[in-house]
Amino acid sequence: MDKDTTDEFIGQVVNNFEIQELIGKGGMGIVYRAHHPDLELYAAIKIMRPELAKQPGFYERFLQEARTAARLGHPNIVDVINFGTFQDSYYLMMDYIEGPTLRQLVKDNKHGLPLWDAVQISWQIADVLVYAHAADVLHRDLKPDNILLTHSVRPYRPYRVIVTDFGLVKLGQGSILETQKGISVGTPAYMSPEQCAGEEVDGRTDIYALGVLLYETVTGRRPYPIRNLFDAAKYHGMGETPTPTAYKSDTPRELDELIRSMLVPQISKRMASAAEATDALQELLVILDQDGQESDRALQNRIVGAVPKEEVKTGTEALSTP
Repeated sequence: MDKDTTDEFIGQVVNNFEIQELIGKGGMGIVYRAHHPDLELYAAIKIMRPELAKQPGFYERFLQEARTAARLGHPNIVDVINFGTFQDSYYLMMDYIEGPTLRQLVKDNKHGLPLWDAVQISWQIADVLVYAHAADVLHRDLKPDNILLTHSVRPYRPYRVIVTDFGLVKLGQGSILETQKGISVGTPAYMSPEQCAGEEVDGRTDIYALGVLLYETVTGRRPYPIRNLFDAAKYHGMGETPTPTAYKSDTPRELDELIRSMLVPQISKRMASAAEATDALQELLVILDQDGQESDRALQNRIVGAVPKEEVKTGTEALSTP
């Protein structure tokens, strides 16, 4: 493999894994694919940006992401392999997931994903939220960039949806990063009105973000033209957006109503729980099945790629393969 010699981390070795390729950048860290030559395993290594490593609060946030992901044992949450120091910064090592992000799929499908797939993806995400909320964990930064799709480990699902990036997670009262009143955290286009205002949040904040994500997955566009926090506070608080049916006429009434129930600005009137969302999405899959809709084969091929399932062995998943 040709190495990118312009990146200082390419070719470096972290915990016996050689960093080979840049695969993503975020506000707090840079993510690379790395390879263990003896074990023939791949891993994803997220390295905190060096300029942030010495700033107050960033190490604690990075550590909290690692601890949270490590203790949440769910097939749709990325597994953490290791955490430690690297040069003048810190790293978080995770399973390397072979497959695109939901952001990439939305870009490839400018008018929205096939309805069955849009609902299936959101159903798997909602199942993660049920599990996380039961553990008193709020994600607070759900967005297509933090959703990966890969081959399925369950025969009744065409692919597996993986939720990543627990950097803004909230662990209930008294957590390391308890949000200060009046301070907003998150990605503006997916933030709930209460999150924009820096108010107290609960599981319904993740429900709102899931509603934005589902809207975008169905229609190919976000419900509001948001570029910054000022736009977010304005539009999310208004709650006035065209229904998904306006952009995709074959959207079932039940799906239209579900999305609107997730996007209610008033938290007290919004869908109450991730369990409720999971049940509603599962019912929609049944309705779509009855209408003869199914997962799009081209989309499945885009997700799984040309790598046979039995040959995909990455991270801790490989260690548990018979």
